[in-house]
Amino acid sequence: RRMPPMRSLAVAALMLCLPAGNAVSSTALRAAARPALVPSASPRVSGAMTAATTAATATARPKFMPSPQAVAELTESATKDMLDRVEAMPLDLPSYGVVEASFVRTGVAPSEGTPPVVLLHGFDSSCLEFRRTLPKLEALGVEAYALDLLGWGFGDTGGGDVSVEAKRAALLEFRRQVLGNRQMTLLGVSLGAAVVIDFNAVHSDAVASAIL
Repeated sequence: RRMPPMRSLAVAALMLCLPAGNAVSSTALRAAARPALVPSASPRVSGAMTAATTAATATARPKFMPSPQAVAELTESATKDMLDRVEAMPLDLPSYGVVEASFVRTGVAPSEGTPPVVLLHGFDSSCLEFRRTLPKLEALGVEAYALDLLGWGFGDTGGGDVSVEAKRAALLEFRRQVLGNRQMTLLGVSLGAAVVIDFNAVHSDAVASAIL
């Protein structure tokens, strides 16, 4: 859409350089998932990641989280750390009803004039795709959010629509509720890139820059 700022280019560079590690499939994790039993207003801080102050604060864990047995089988610490940080936020979407957004954020407070970075994962994946990227962004002082696309990851869709239009509406409402209607730097991979292109075509005023 336009040349992204240097900080956004750093985000893209990190995405390209980080090793993949253990592949984590959204389908596989959801197959082993069960509704979260213990809501948490402040998920446990792990590693370099700390709680951030944003326009809105998530108040629970997502409904569909891997069972303790499934988590115990994971061998990569970055995956376990990221799972520990997943938050949920109900989004009331016009024409689509209430859905659950699931995401992980860096512990960097909003800065006036600096757009937050929203990371959108690829097909058959989740916010865990950015499990090695998010801590590095935090170390760089970047306010960033790894967001599950509607219909993927750990959020509850209530069995409703997960179409292109619904995904667009969910991202717009996430921007309103969590980001305080600020412009975003959007970074999309695979399916996430398609969502970025579609969103930018309809809501270009909400996008500061885009990285595909």
